[in-house]
Amino acid sequence: MCLAATAFLIAACGQRGAPVTVSDPVYRPPLGAGSVGAAYFTIESASDDSVVSFSSPMAAAVEIHETVVENGRASMRPIGVLELPARTPVALEPGGLHLMIIDPQPLEADQTFPLRIELESGVTLTVESELSTP
Repeated sequence: MCLAATAFLIAACGQRGAPVTVSDPVYRPPLGAGSVGAAYFTIESASDDSVVSFSSPMAAAVEIHETVVENGRASMRPIGVLELPARTPVALEPGGLHLMIIDPQPLEADQTFPLRIELESGVTLTVESELSTP
């Protein structure tokens, strides 16, 4: 996976905020006839910031969720804002924080899935996520 090993460093010219690094972006399409996919990556900001919005031109919606285990049962719930403490990697991964991709368009094997990330600082970046299957 060529993109999975690549880190994206975004120095947003003319925008407030420090550089943001996104590494190992992976997109998993819906299984079977499902309508929800998932995306995972690690994100790090050089200064305190937060992600206020995720979106994609190839999906009806993108939501950040966390997996919570209560009384031995796992469930997912949306969170509003993803905090990015300075110089602290924040991992989005199966079983933890992750993106739910609602009604995504189908991809061909050689396509990537674009994710737009908007930060509270005003920085906006687009990450191309590698297609992966579980």
